[in-house]
Amino acid sequence: MAENENEMQKLIDEVEVEGYKIRPWGIVQISRLSGSLERIFFGLSSRGVTLESATKDISKIIFAVLPEIPAIISETLNIPIAEVDKIPQPKIMPLVLAIINGNMVYLKNWYTPAKAAITEVTA
Repeated sequence: MAENENEMQKLIDEVEVEGYKIRPWGIVQISRLSGSLERIFFGLSSRGVTLESATKDISKIIFAVLPEIPAIISETLNIPIAEVDKIPQPKIMPLVLAIINGNMVYLKNWYTPAKAAITEVTA
């Protein structure tokens, strides 16, 4: 029964954006994206971005996130990177925002301990 409930929750959380179905990441996607997420969080930390300053530090966020966007879209939509490259540019930002929105709880929960660990390692 738990497996069916998990599948039902994924369907409930699924959204369609620009013709693509976006679901919150599962553990396999999270593990595959761990390198990209690590690079993003190190990039944000090295640029001094915090959750509190995020709205003021948009340009810093863009440069930390931009290199990882193709991998994140590819994994989230379960499509090859070559297909991500074919998505028209005006559709990219709505897709990225929907992916972030659908995974915000995970991202927030991961960011705080990751930032603390980065601070400790680089101090």
